[in-house]
Amino acid sequence: MSQFEELTNFVAVIELGGISAAADRFNVSKSVVSRRLKSLEERLGTQLVVRTTRRQRLTNEGQAFYERAKQILVDLEEAESSLSRQTAGLKGRLRITAPVHFGENFIAPALTDFMALHDDLVIDVDLLDRHVNLVEEVYDLAVRIGRLPDSSLIARKLCTVTVKVCASPTYFERFGMPDDPLALSKHRALFHRSGAQITEWYFQSADGERHRARPQARMISNDDRVLLRAALEGHGLICVPEFVVAEGLSHRTLIEVMPETNWMGHEAYAVYPPTRHLSHRVRACVDFLAERIS
Repeated sequence: MSQFEELTNFVAVIELGGISAAADRFNVSKSVVSRRLKSLEERLGTQLVVRTTRRQRLTNEGQAFYERAKQILVDLEEAESSLSRQTAGLKGRLRITAPVHFGENFIAPALTDFMALHDDLVIDVDLLDRHVNLVEEVYDLAVRIGRLPDSSLIARKLCTVTVKVCASPTYFERFGMPDDPLALSKHRALFHRSGAQITEWYFQSADGERHRARPQARMISNDDRVLLRAALEGHGLICVPEFVVAEGLSHRTLIEVMPETNWMGHEAYAVYPPTRHLSHRVRACVDFLAERIS
């Protein structure tokens, strides 16, 4: 058994989530995959994976070795790609995560078109609103919206997400319609929280100055769907991406507040772990997303 087979076997077990999935990928029995993994651990003299009846978990040594092994395979792929000078026909697996609403409306349609260009590429996409650790959870690429925390991840801006401030007719019957962003201090708001940070509402005046609206918090949630439901039932104003409230605005179950106000939207980024050589798959996908949804 070659070292290359051991490496590809090990990386597949981790990225596909288990021995059974890796066996299906290589069209071999589970015992073959297990034997390759055991041979690698014996050769290295350390346990890489803790195996239970339900799942596999990397040890600390396994995590470090996985990162190096994956980079070796990426470097090999990049060398082959450079030698053949292929710019299309991507192969392998690309694991991506994106926020649910944004993923459904923008990322999923773009990825289906990207797949159409690369028949041998496998796209593994999870739509999740929680913050994902790309390295520990073995993702190649994440799409994130809003202010990015300081980290070692590489970020590329994809687009600016337009936001709308609106509420239900029932809310305005009770509290009136504000006619100035600064008047929102007298109104109730349904705030979006990103991580531990509450997303505040900012607008830009005609002179280009940045200002903050200060409504009273009525609800705080990390899920726009929760906020949308509360808004539809008249509990407060929301400031969320336009695609979240498009249906409500179209059916007049939501009414936009001060549509002439230049509310400052959120930036959408593609982020990925730093490597010496960026995977051709990741680079091509980021380029495609940036062009498609900018």
